[in-house]
Amino acid sequence: MKKIMLWAFALFIPFLLQAQDVDIKKDGTVNVDGKPAFKIEGKQGLVETSFSIYNMNGDFLIGADAASGESHCVVTFAGSNASLDYPLGFSTKKSLAKDIAKMKVIKDGQLNPEGMKRFIAKYNGRADQGMVMTDRNTYQGTVNINVQPNLVDRNRSSSIFINGGKIKQDFKEIGFIEMDKENSYGKITQLFTVKDISGNVIATAQKEMNSTDIQIYPTYGNPFHIQAAQSYENDFALQERIVKELIKRGKL
Repeated sequence: MKKIMLWAFALFIPFLLQAQDVDIKKDGTVNVDGKPAFKIEGKQGLVETSFSIYNMNGDFLIGADAASGESHCVVTFAGSNASLDYPLGFSTKKSLAKDIAKMKVIKDGQLNPEGMKRFIAKYNGRADQGMVMTDRNTYQGTVNINVQPNLVDRNRSSSIFINGGKIKQDFKEIGFIEMDKENSYGKITQLFTVKDISGNVIATAQKEMNSTDIQIYPTYGNPFHIQAAQSYENDFALQERIVKELIKRGKL
């Protein structure tokens, strides 16, 4: 009997070693094993249906949003077209934070591809081969979250022309930009998708109509922010501003 108990305890040791202490503070800070790992914010009434997750530097990493009457929220990741359905309830904020921590979706303040695949596999039953993840909602194709963009050789200081979604510089086609809008809980947000010459998504961007802040999420690298000249800047000017910044940073 003693031997059986020792054997059972030995089997249980790896699980003990992997166990994490996850504590969520009132300000949304999520401590993992006593150390601040990320922050989570929840919105919308008694039952929160919208969530934003940031690293400790304030960089946006994960969003979750539910349509009216839905029993789940759609979780998306900055710089990736991967997504999953997450069940809603009275303690969604707590369970979402714990899942993200325990599956190591965020590692060293950044999204962890392996953790993302574990998260997707649990709630969506799917994690594509290798590092490639497919967005089943909007993007028809695949996005590799660990691949650098296909850059066209040209004079990178020459003028930029955007016409019909095609981006040209130095008289060469270098990529594409698409724009859309969504209305969520009374907030109109402008959404942008930028692709390289091969059609790979190299960045997404968004801007709320009443804000000058433009959030840009490169497929490869860390998210960053730029500012519009005014909150009502026209669509073309915003596209040009986003494209110029991506070129400046070597993303396009």
